[in-house]
Amino acid sequence: MPYRPIKTAAVVVTKQMRGITLIEFIISSSLMLLILFSLSFFYQNSYKNTKKLQTILFLQQQSYQLLNSLKPHIEHISFQGLNRENSNYDLFKNQLKTVNLLENCLIFFYDLNQDGCIGKRRTKKSPCRTSLHNMTTRIAEEIFGFKLKNQEMYMLNISKKQNNCSAIQCKQILNSCDKGYWTKLTEKNNFKVTKLHFLWLKENHILKITLTLMKNKHHYTSHSYIYILNDEQTN
Repeated sequence: MPYRPIKTAAVVVTKQMRGITLIEFIISSSLMLLILFSLSFFYQNSYKNTKKLQTILFLQQQSYQLLNSLKPHIEHISFQGLNRENSNYDLFKNQLKTVNLLENCLIFFYDLNQDGCIGKRRTKKSPCRTSLHNMTTRIAEEIFGFKLKNQEMYMLNISKKQNNCSAIQCKQILNSCDKGYWTKLTEKNNFKVTKLHFLWLKENHILKITLTLMKNKHHYTSHSYIYILNDEQTN
C-alpha cells in the first residue's frame, strides 16, 4: 500500500493582551507623581541649603574683614611715641581718658606715626600745642571711631577744620557718638548689621566685640577679643 503523507493543520498561537485597569493606572500614576514630587522636594531643599550656605559664608567673610580692620587700631589704644616734648595728648583726653566706650559706639586715639602727639607735628621739633589750641595737622589719621546706626556700621570722619581745635573742642571729640560727621562702612543693600556691641572684660586691657550680620533672614555672629597693648595710665 503506497505511503500517503499526512496533512497537518497549521496552528496559530495568539497571545491575548490584557488592558490596564483604571485602578492600575491610578496606582502607577500616583507612584510616578510621588517620585517626581520627592525629586522636586530634594532639589528645592538642596538649592535652599546651598543658597543658605553661600549666604552664611558671605556674612562670615564680611564679619571677619570688619573685625580685622578694627583690631590693629583698637589694640594700640593709648599708645604714645617717645618724643613727648610739647605733646598735645592731654589736650585730647576727656576726663583723663583716651577712649570713650559705649554699648554701640567706640571712639579712641593713639599715636600712629609715633611722634608723641595726636596728629602730625609741622616739623620734627614743632610744639604740638599752645596752652589753648592744637598745633598739629592730620589728626583724623590718629583718632578713630566706630558705631552702629540704623543697621549700618559707621566710621568717625574728622574734618580738617578740627585740626585747629581749642582745648575744649579737642576734648569733646571723644564724645562724638551722637554728633559730628560719620562715614558708612557698610550698606544695607549688601547686608544689615543687627548688632555691634563693645564690652570691657577688663577695663583698658581686654575688649570684647560682638558683631552680628544679616542677609536674606540669615544671621551670622562673630566675637573678637582684643588685648590692649598699652596702659593709658602710663601716658
